[in-house]
Amino acid sequence: MPKVAAGILLYRRPPNRRRPEVLLVLPRSARGAGSRSRAWSIPKGKPLLNERLIDTARREFEEETARAAPDQLVELGEIVEPSGKRVAVWAAHTEWSAADDPPNGDAPTPDIADVGWFDADRAQRLLRPGQAPLLRHLEQLVGQEAD
Repeated sequence: MPKVAAGILLYRRPPNRRRPEVLLVLPRSARGAGSRSRAWSIPKGKPLLNERLIDTARREFEEETARAAPDQLVELGEIVEPSGKRVAVWAAHTEWSAADDPPNGDAPTPDIADVGWFDADRAQRLLRPGQAPLLRHLEQLVGQEAD
């Protein structure tokens, strides 16, 4: 049976910037690799038995960020990671300000070492290789919203 996961790519539009910032998590298993490695990920995880993927995405987001999942989600598509895992992804916009950000290094769960916001360029360098195309999809979506 193929591996499947689902997640949410949360984004915000900082003032005076054209490109969005995205919220990423650093799994504790990748902590030793350091923040420069391609170990960061969107908040995502495996579905429970008979769980819809959109419900998995919401549950995993809440578990990995200690924040409620956004109400409005837009289907961003599906990627296939190098391991062969299929990942269904939804995007969501937020108005979180810097004051709402999780404290640096304050991990919400035992599985997550860090949570942080990154501009699109830095996120491209930090994301796991199979997830990087999600940023292009997101920027197309954000561009359509601006039109």
